[in-house]
Amino acid sequence: MLTKVCTKHGVEHIQDEVTSVELDEQGNVSHLMLEQRGRHDVEMVIDCTGFRGLIINQALGEPFMDYSDYLPNDRAMALQIDHPDPEKIESLTRSTALGAGWTWRVPLYNRVGTGYVFSSAHRTDDQAADEYLEWLGDSGKGATPRIIPMRIGRVRNAWVKNCVAIGLAKRVH
Repeated sequence: MLTKVCTKHGVEHIQDEVTSVELDEQGNVSHLMLEQRGRHDVEMVIDCTGFRGLIINQALGEPFMDYSDYLPNDRAMALQIDHPDPEKIESLTRSTALGAGWTWRVPLYNRVGTGYVFSSAHRTDDQAADEYLEWLGDSGKGATPRIIPMRIGRVRNAWVKNCVAIGLAKRVH
């Protein structure tokens, strides 16, 4: 939605990997070095580099406030599965408690997004994967979920200079 609204108002939307960041003399982001498009001038940046915090944390030095003492779930695993019945897509997201965290199940038009957010203090990755795949049943047979280490907390300020950090964001095709 943000892409559609902004591009209608003349904003150029670029989807590329940021490899480095240049700041001007006032500390604003002036250029991004992009993997495919090279050096790119910027006026405003939306940082959606997630846990890396490439622009907001690393380039602009905005502190990350750790909440891991209060929120122990520091790992996730994700897996895309087929619909059990593509003609009957549920109109809701399900969350289910498991032994060391919670699962999600999001039905989409072309697949079902699933995952398990858990505490590494209470399960190893292998234990959590076994628990998660058992929960998935037949739809998880033979699958290998992707493990995602998570930094738990937030940046002190989400808007610094000419950069707004929105955390994890990914374009879904």
